[in-house]
Amino acid sequence: MLLGKLGNSESLRALFVALLLICAPAIPQAQTEPSAGATGSDLDALSLLKETSSRYSHLRYYHIEMVQETQMARASSRDLYRQNSIAAIEPGNRYRFELAGSMGSYSQVSNGQSEWLYVSNSGEYVEHPTPASGYENPAMEKPGLMQIQEVQGMVRELSRIQNHNDEPVHFLANDTLKLNGKEVACRTVLVLPKPNDKERAHNLAMTIYWIDDTHVIRKLWQRYESYENGGFTPGETVTDVTQVYPVMELGESSTADSLFSFTPPPTANRVTKFTDYLEQFKENEKKDGKREDNAKSSSAPPATNPKQPAESRSPALELLQQTAQRYETATYYHIEAERARETDGEFSRNSSRERTVATVEPGNRYRFEVFGAVQLYLQVSDGKNEWIFQPFLGQYTQQPVPASGPGATKLPMAPEMKLQAAREAVAGLARAKGIRSAAFLPDEIIELDGRKYSCQVVAGSPAGDVSGTSVSVYWIDKEAHVIRKVAVHTDRSESGHGFLQTGVSDDTTSYPVVELGPSSSVSDSEFVFTPPPTASRVAEFDQGGLQGMHTAEIENKPAPDITLTGADGQVTSLKAWKGKPLLLDFWATWCGACIASLPGVEKIYHEFEAKGLAVISIDEDDAAKDAMDFLEDHKRPWPNFHDEGGKIRAAFPKKGIPYFVLIDGHGQIAYASIGFFDPEMRAALAKLGPEFASSSASSKE
Repeated sequence: MLLGKLGNSESLRALFVALLLICAPAIPQAQTEPSAGATGSDLDALSLLKETSSRYSHLRYYHIEMVQETQMARASSRDLYRQNSIAAIEPGNRYRFELAGSMGSYSQVSNGQSEWLYVSNSGEYVEHPTPASGYENPAMEKPGLMQIQEVQGMVRELSRIQNHNDEPVHFLANDTLKLNGKEVACRTVLVLPKPNDKERAHNLAMTIYWIDDTHVIRKLWQRYESYENGGFTPGETVTDVTQVYPVMELGESSTADSLFSFTPPPTANRVTKFTDYLEQFKENEKKDGKREDNAKSSSAPPATNPKQPAESRSPALELLQQTAQRYETATYYHIEAERARETDGEFSRNSSRERTVATVEPGNRYRFEVFGAVQLYLQVSDGKNEWIFQPFLGQYTQQPVPASGPGATKLPMAPEMKLQAAREAVAGLARAKGIRSAAFLPDEIIELDGRKYSCQVVAGSPAGDVSGTSVSVYWIDKEAHVIRKVAVHTDRSESGHGFLQTGVSDDTTSYPVVELGPSSSVSDSEFVFTPPPTASRVAEFDQGGLQGMHTAEIENKPAPDITLTGADGQVTSLKAWKGKPLLLDFWATWCGACIASLPGVEKIYHEFEAKGLAVISIDEDDAAKDAMDFLEDHKRPWPNFHDEGGKIRAAFPKKGIPYFVLIDGHGQIAYASIGFFDPEMRAALAKLGPEFASSSASSKE
């Protein structure tokens, strides 16, 4: 975004980036003093990139270890994710692909005779003879399959540096990295997007390569700039990705045999098929919910319960439950909250801040707002009409207010969850009644929005915390008898929490404004929405890619007559397939989900090709050669066409990939979807004719 404002002057852009590298702490700095300056021409820099790329092209054997760190910065949040990866292939069908990160660890290992697959989240591993075909398509559930395939594609990704022919390339100052205790001298090469390239791929703003004397990459840094209209965090996002390669052995190496053996952890279970741990997690949530209900029923009841004498509870617990009772019985209220959340785990670190306003008044009037750095979402009613406003989309809806009061909106899932949290602000504080035990901490005076409050401080364990890893602390205003602050500390440093990643989190919410009961401080104008001049009233919000995977808006419409150019230069169009069903697969080799979907597509192709189904894929790679090489290596049987400049994709709704479009024999779009969903695809095929009827049945097996 910043680079786009510098015009066409490459020298000015290069100067800006040089200053940015010196001044911006977010950009990686040299670990030692750089040499006097950059050496070599831009042409030499491009030549170095191509020579380096050639070392990775069609590479059969290698041992690479990578440490990756991803930092995402938004106006109201910061996120950091780390992952460690190993990719190694040796003669004799020996290989190891491994990834450990915030979503768990996954391994695929073969010693040439046996293959082991391991998933940490379920604590399970599979052992069977090494497939003769090698490491492709391991029998793992998503997302493990996608994670392993991402590691398998590491060399392919590194070979892409040959694709910078048309982009400004510059040498930066030489640098020395310290890798595995050794100093490695590197030349650094900066790659910028094309001048005025507003549609640059994946919002990539710049790339820096560290290349050693043997012409291999030892470090890579990329910056992405994007702007989101929806989701959890609308606004500008800057993402920095750093990859360091402490081990980079290309060709047959002297890698120890132990790298190609697997010793299961003592707690791991050998299985014949992996458990779908996402479903297992949902089941565990249900069990935890039952235990939480049991914990609530066995905890001390509120002070208003005449069957339990007050003296059987601690004074701290009694105070907390009496205060929570006020929230439980509050019909009308005005609450403003400021929340700060930080998590720190082995592979991730996150921080976010947001502010919410929740107001409910007599006459079915209410106002719920969510703010980050600016207003994000609004739900408001004057008692007659209800408005929902999403500023980043510039859209709002208006309808008669529901008789039942405030409820779920028609916003996409992410913003609706944010508004739901605002609507449940009072109910959330009332849950303090579920605390099982409590104790006083020293009194404190806290300051909120410039005003000081004298508070009693109570610490307790939430009733729903069956693992005993959370502690909640409440600051209770001595004068107003309301909660002014809540801090929840959760420690999952120890392993054994299944799907939940290990780490420590601190979630603190302060309440500078708390008015329980009808309020006179909120003016009537707060319950009326006056749309900005630029806002549009809509019946339904633009989902912006968030509406789900099935994209029905183009179904039952004629397919666009797009032109396709093959690798041999031959030109054809979709009309060439008229008379038979045609499945389009928009994909790219850099897309892990696309690669993961290919076995499913191939299965459908072989099952229905003889019955008339045709399949073609359209790649969105930067270079046509990347897709050609991949398809040749993996022997996919259908034709592929390169989408040069995104012209083919522009004929369809702008969605993510993989994107599938099923066209019937009359040229009408029968089905479209982001992502490959076998049951949906088969159900759509079954509607095309009796010859495909078995498709729907197969999906149920």
